[in-house]
Amino acid sequence: MMFIHATHRLMSNLPMKRKFLLQTGLVAVGIIVLAVVAARIQYLDLNSTRQAGLRAQTEMAIGVIERYAARVEAGEMDLAAAHTAALETLKSMQATKGVDYFFVTDEVPNMLMHPTRPDLTGKPVANVLSPDGKAIFPAFVKAAQGGGGFVDYTWAKAGKDKPVQKTSFATLYQPWGWVIGTGVYLDDTPGRGPNSPGS
Repeated sequence: MMFIHATHRLMSNLPMKRKFLLQTGLVAVGIIVLAVVAARIQYLDLNSTRQAGLRAQTEMAIGVIERYAARVEAGEMDLAAAHTAALETLKSMQATKGVDYFFVTDEVPNMLMHPTRPDLTGKPVANVLSPDGKAIFPAFVKAAQGGGGFVDYTWAKAGKDKPVQKTSFATLYQPWGWVIGTGVYLDDTPGRGPNSPGS
């Protein structure tokens, strides 16, 4: 209360020009604070939308795998054929000229399918690092084993050299021990499909 009275007395003793400049400064500070808060809220909302999209995409991928698993249970396919067919189907599920896609590893992790990096297929990927030094595939396995989760890192887009911030979601199809992941570059606008690491 004393602070308010002291401020009021100080303001009343100031010349009109200084009062105007002070009020203008306070308004400017207020606008900046509101802009920062609004930007933060917008970022959180955009991030939430992206994450929801990634979850939905991996659920779709799990649905594809479950259909092949059901055919195995029905005696229509053997397990090896179902694995091959499921991986080929997921491999074909690409968008945005191959920027958006799924990748699949086992829990070791060994790469089972990566549509833009076929050279990795069948190889261990525990030591594959993102440009910011993160061992991303073990992180995907850990996130998936924990019930599904997000991994943030940097990665260059296909055909580009400069890495950008990216987030991926990984989930586990427990019966086959498969980790299915897909991601999105954080400089992309929402509405574009998710994508996974690799170029």
